[in-house]
Amino acid sequence: MNREIMNIHHVGHVVTNREAAMEHYRRLGLNVHRQISGASATCGRDT
Repeated sequence: MNREIMNIHHVGHVVTNREAAMEHYRRLGLNVHRQISGASATCGRDT
């Protein structure tokens, strides 16, 4: 899990902490409604 978290990229930033990632998305006004896994996250829309 830690390796996955360390590989998350968003808006050019490497996020190394799950809570920091969630806070980052909240600050951007995005509705993160799925668990972050791997190198991707759902940011307010279903695909």
